[in-house]
Amino acid sequence: MVEWTIFSRIDGLLSFEVENQTLHLFDVVAKKIPSLELILDHFQTPIKDIYFYFSPDRLTQNAMPKPYLYDNGYLMVHGAMPTVTPFMIAPLSRC
Repeated sequence: MVEWTIFSRIDGLLSFEVENQTLHLFDVVAKKIPSLELILDHFQTPIKDIYFYFSPDRLTQNAMPKPYLYDNGYLMVHGAMPTVTPFMIAPLSRC
């Protein structure tokens, strides 16, 4: 089940799901992007794996991109299509 939680230490919100020791991080909404360590401190369960549903470049440089079909939806692009693969548009940014 996807959860939204207010995270007072970052003065923001996290959208996530935890399955066993895997964190599915859907979105981080905050004035200042927190460190990944600060986000992980929020959870009682030890986290062994993380799936980011957005570009994690501001959280870590150690994430390895892997193709993942989130749904069978369509993408409307205005202008040049991104040439970086794989890429993902955060689920919460979709219509």
